[in-house]
Amino acid sequence: MSLNQAAVVAKIRDLAATVSGINAAYSAADSDDTRIPAGVSATPSALVFPGPTIAYVLTNGQHRHTYEVHLQVLENGGDAGVRDAVVSVFPDRVLEVILANVALGGLCNSCVFRRSGGLQVFEYGGFDYTGYELVFEVSEQASATPAYGS
Repeated sequence: MSLNQAAVVAKIRDLAATVSGINAAYSAADSDDTRIPAGVSATPSALVFPGPTIAYVLTNGQHRHTYEVHLQVLENGGDAGVRDAVVSVFPDRVLEVILANVALGGLCNSCVFRRSGGLQVFEYGGFDYTGYELVFEVSEQASATPAYGS
């Protein structure tokens, strides 16, 4: 098994697409119809991005990469109160799906919830959206053969 951050990001997008009420899910790891779009119209939508590396450990025979994955759930529309109510259910719904998939089908050692930015306004593609950003910490481990090189 090798480290594969793109596969993890795509898998989290796949899982977000199964959340009841999410109409579309996109990720930075995809290049087909699920790639990050220039604008979001099918809301509520989920967007999944790789985040910063928390730790990288290289030892003889293995390496471990621990990093964040950011999942944004966005809703648009004219009435801010309605947008707020629509997206308010998604943090719990997303967490339930991840809870049932903490190893992402064997792609990683763990995928755990770390924090939410709370209800906020996002500017995306020139438009304002209401939503949440959920941050997950993912840890992958794989075999490695460190070498001195040339």
